Amino acid sequence: MNKGNIGIVVLSAGESSRFGSEKLLFSIKGKPLIAYVLDEFRDSKFEPRFFVVKPGFPLDKIDSYNYVVLINDDFKSGLSASLRLAIKEAVKEGLDGVFILLGDMPFLKKADLETLSRSISQKRDCIITFRYRKKKGFPTYIPAKYFNDVLSLTGDRGVGQLIESGTACTYFLDGEWRHSFDIDSSEDVEEAQKYLEKH
Repeated sequence: MNKGNIGIVVLSAGESSRFGSEKLLFSIKGKPLIAYVLDEFRDSKFEPRFFVVKPGFPLDKIDSYNYVVLINDDFKSGLSASLRLAIKEAVKEGLDGVFILLGDMPFLKKADLETLSRSISQKRDCIITFRYRKKKGFPTYIPAKYFNDVLSLTGDRGVGQLIESGTACTYFLDGEWRHSFDIDSSEDVEEAQKYLEKH
């Protein structure tokens, strides 16, 4: 498969209700949370790269260079609304698949996409994702075969709905802590800071 036919989607339109403020701009070791993801994947060979945000997100405070910014006006409907928006763009671009990332997961790596891509030739029609301690992680690869199914999703669950319902063929790779770690609280921030001190 031509790797140029696979795009990247960074979902970042959440309300940050549990965090209490706009967590994606929260500084961790002097760097906004969202910048960890954007910087890591900005020069990935996979493109286009879609960055989904909610209306009013202060794009002037971050560097979104090399990303196509998509504004999700329906962000209050949950994560699936952002996913649907991105998949509609993927369909327009004629992509063979997309890698899904979350903006509040700062320790995902470009190497993760290489790991996923190595499995695509054997599991071309499957959703491919990481799993850590029985919990689905990210990044997650969604082949075009399931784009229409994704477009029918609702709520805040995302592609996990297809996996749990058995609708989609799913192939799990052994993941690490960072594949399931996201930031939703001050305790998570402390954990992230400790991780950065060691790596």
